[in-house]
Amino acid sequence: MVNKFKKDISEWTRKLRAAYAFSFCGKKYFVCHAGISSLPKMTYISAKQLIYGVGYYDTEIDEIWENSYNKGLCRDFTQIHGHRKTSSTDHSICLEGGVERGGELCAYSISKQENKMFKVENKVYDKDL
Repeated sequence: MVNKFKKDISEWTRKLRAAYAFSFCGKKYFVCHAGISSLPKMTYISAKQLIYGVGYYDTEIDEIWENSYNKGLCRDFTQIHGHRKTSSTDHSICLEGGVERGGELCAYSISKQENKMFKVENKVYDKDL
């Protein structure tokens, strides 16, 4: 039974997308795991880059994206990402809150009225992690 579950989960995760681009209420959003520095044509970005990001874990990807956005290199998309604890900017939103280490689970709500970050503290975690 465990082996079947592992197989089913493996098949399911292979179907997941490395990134998702969409528009809502006239604004464009680009969602990926780790954050990237700009947004060329999607076919030019490797899945590895979308999953692990650009640079190192502590690279301020939001600041880099914002500079690229201001230079017209992001095709007017606001980026939403996790994976690395960086400081969000107007056009790059970081959802990394260290949830696995007792930090916060972060979510970003997009609506017609407003966009808003929600955070929930994780009080149940492995303190030895």
